[in-house]
Amino acid sequence: MPLESFDHAFAALCFVALPAHGYLKRNQLAREVAAGHPDARLREYRKVLGLLVCGSLLLIGWWGYADRPVALLRIALPVTSASVALVLASLGAAGFLVRRLVLARRDPARMKDVLELLSSAAGAEPLIPRSERERALFRWVSLAAGVGEELIFRGFGLWYVAQFSSPWVAVIVTTLAFAAGHAYQGLGGVLRTGVFALGFGAAAVSSGTILPLMVLHTVVDLVNGELLSHALEWRDRAALPTTGHAGEPNGSAG
Repeated sequence: MPLESFDHAFAALCFVALPAHGYLKRNQLAREVAAGHPDARLREYRKVLGLLVCGSLLLIGWWGYADRPVALLRIALPVTSASVALVLASLGAAGFLVRRLVLARRDPARMKDVLELLSSAAGAEPLIPRSERERALFRWVSLAAGVGEELIFRGFGLWYVAQFSSPWVAVIVTTLAFAAGHAYQGLGGVLRTGVFALGFGAAAVSSGTILPLMVLHTVVDLVNGELLSHALEWRDRAALPTTGHAGEPNGSAG
């Protein structure tokens, strides 16, 4: 299938502009949050939400205009052993993550493990919602990221790079681009994101579908957002002194 100018422009957006924008804007967000700017996270969430939704709609609109089959973007669900295995694996992983969230909410002591995970990706902390209003909007961002990032990177990205090379080279290229967009999380965050993207890319190529990956990606972002948000609240409460019977701070507080 011949490539059009739109394909090259959209690829530049995916592999260059989005990672660069993510890195620069997240650093700006960190400065704004540190300076105490109100609604800094909400503004960033709205920008990310708008970018992902508009990018996804633009891609789907172009695909329809060019009369290309949606199977090329892997947003069909072929009934094969590989696709069935991916559906079952995605549902199992999503269930495990939801269970982890439920257990952590019931047992605050588990929040220590969550904070240890965050410590290796400290650059992500400014993005984590800290209020119910922020959490509500972050849930929409998680949905947009789960659907939009899979469509852009594992849908269009894999297809585009495969026009010049093999599908497995496309997996590596899209993994590098996806991980680069998370450079603000530090080396630990980039490595985890890279492993995540590599596994999702391999699954998309093997199964021919990204639909289960959209669901799992959304659940990953939702659960991590909720876990990290409540873990930071737990950390802040634990750092506050408690008041003794005489009205004095209790030095044993944690």
